[in-house]
Amino acid sequence: MTLRPLHDDFSTSAKIDEALNKRFPAKTRIDYLRLVRASDLHGGEHQARQANIRRITDQARELYNFIQDYERVRAHGEEVTADYTKQANFAVKERARLIAEANRLRNEPGVGNLPYERGAEFILDSAGQFKAVKVDARIAKGQSPQDALNSVREEILECDRAMRAARAAPLPLAEAAKQIEEDVRAFRRGPDVLATMRIRQETFGRNGSHSTQGRVRFPSREVVLDGGNREEVDEGVRFLCWLFPDQIIKKATAELEAAYKDKKPLSLAERTRVIAELESKKLDAERREEAIIRSIEDAGGIQWRRPLANMLAVLGIERAA
Repeated sequence: MTLRPLHDDFSTSAKIDEALNKRFPAKTRIDYLRLVRASDLHGGEHQARQANIRRITDQARELYNFIQDYERVRAHGEEVTADYTKQANFAVKERARLIAEANRLRNEPGVGNLPYERGAEFILDSAGQFKAVKVDARIAKGQSPQDALNSVREEILECDRAMRAARAAPLPLAEAAKQIEEDVRAFRRGPDVLATMRIRQETFGRNGSHSTQGRVRFPSREVVLDGGNREEVDEGVRFLCWLFPDQIIKKATAELEAAYKDKKPLSLAERTRVIAELESKKLDAERREEAIIRSIEDAGGIQWRRPLANMLAVLGIERAA
């Protein structure tokens, strides 16, 4: 079976064919071609919609020309028949209706679909071996395929919401408070007082003088200004962390505790476990979603796939152990 070229690139098509033969089960080729057909149908629908808009605007333009001809006749003082005037009035109303219809079609949100290029890229870019996964559509008795699809897609959305919540969940209070203490104590920097122990040399003539004592050096750092000039600036915050570390830690921890109201913290290990479970649950739902879509297609219907659908589900595969 010959694959449709990717972007009319026959060498890419050959690479896809080679990858399917080497690393994927035989049925993946059929599932990929199913995706290509759906993508072509979606593209054809978009083109038909654009053609319809062009047809409507062409009709509106013809009516505009008719109205302009009518107005020019009147402007020249020529007599117009009642029937001509009736046609012109109808043209004004019809043109307004056509323009409104064209604007509605332009502004109507389009239904997205998974482009077949994502499937091609997955096949080419993924490494390792894959095996087929069989999944049933699981349509309940008395439930229509579309209702079953809507239900499973709500499951997918709920998994996404739960994963976003898990990723946004704060660390346990104790871990966050520990980090505050570590950062404050690591950032502190006191003055350099050791220089006061030394007599610093000042140069006067050839031999110089050793009568000047060193001075205390307070925390500072050199910054590069616009234009490349350099300047020494004081680091007061580091000095404060050195002077009052316990007070800073205590107050910062109190503010942190206030921010934890109505929060559900997760440790890094717990967060990793929760997200992994949700990803597995979501993939299972996506596999059922694909099975329902295929049942609709096999019955002669058309159902678009979500643009971000998991390619493992769409191609009916999983990584081989």
